[in-house]
Amino acid sequence: MTNERALLTIRFVGPELQARGMPIYELGTAFVALQRIVNKAYLAETDSLTKGAVPEKTIRKSLALQISAHERRSDFFALAPLLTDPTAVKALTAAASFVYDVAKAYAAKKVVDILKSDKSESKHIFIGSIHADVVNIVNRIDNIGGCESIEIGAPRHAPNDTLRFEAETREYARRISYERYLGRSQELIGDVFKLYPNIGMVEVRRSRGKKCKVFLSEPDFERVRLSKIPSPRIRAFGRPRYKMGAEGPQFDEFEAQELRSVSEA
Repeated sequence: MTNERALLTIRFVGPELQARGMPIYELGTAFVALQRIVNKAYLAETDSLTKGAVPEKTIRKSLALQISAHERRSDFFALAPLLTDPTAVKALTAAASFVYDVAKAYAAKKVVDILKSDKSESKHIFIGSIHADVVNIVNRIDNIGGCESIEIGAPRHAPNDTLRFEAETREYARRISYERYLGRSQELIGDVFKLYPNIGMVEVRRSRGKKCKVFLSEPDFERVRLSKIPSPRIRAFGRPRYKMGAEGPQFDEFEAQELRSVSEA
């Protein structure tokens, strides 16, 4: 099999790698992280990515990558579809393009800018959900394998371009681990037990006693503050805030776009 079918490429660069390959653990960690990113890209492309979502088994098989070429000039790998079925190739090609475009934001250290300016829910969730995987890849830099930088390419999507990740990129990815990103729009119901007038935020107890900080507009916060009910129940529509490095679908912050009701519990 040649490099012609490659959808993604990854090169581990460093003087030591001119004479030997990367250690198995380092390679395995990077390859698994890259496959997880591809799987999540497919879900984002099909607008079905939610926090903690995983494609079903048949889809995972269609998205599976295999090594199609390996060159020992530094350690270069071309990754192609495991299946030759046109439907699988089409799905993987779209996912690879999505991976490349978002990975570009990490390489350019523009992730936080996109989270603040781009309103796409799918892109927000994808950027946040792949963060741990990106960190797993860039943590190979200056680790035990002799890798000083990593280059990722998407030959069909950007044939004349590659993304370069260096120690500075790794530090950026680690540093933004505590940034927040927004999840899918949804309704939140909770009983208010604390007010924070200086930041327009209320703290509520949701089902099963879960606490959540709800950020409101100034008029909505005043509606809650002026309520004659000591601990009003609110219904708010908006988007949960997730921490970049966190796992699982739970959240403890919520950005309300609309306060739908304030009533007695």
